[in-house]
Amino acid sequence: MALEHNGHFKDILQWLEESLQATTECCIEETDETTLRQAQGAAKDLRDLIKAAREARASLEKTRRQTP
Repeated sequence: MALEHNGHFKDILQWLEESLQATTECCIEETDETTLRQAQGAAKDLRDLIKAAREARASLEKTRRQTP
């Protein structure tokens, strides 16, 4: 959350999103099952990381509300 307004962090998020796009395209084109499964795992990890970065503020606020 502390990084959400940092220009360098925004560049990193953009790079992660581009990597996710490229990995997703790889999944569509891949014919080798092992490589496909590896690409699917990589895509899921990238998606989860991007989601966590985008939802950091909301997650922190939710945690604060639950803490007495």
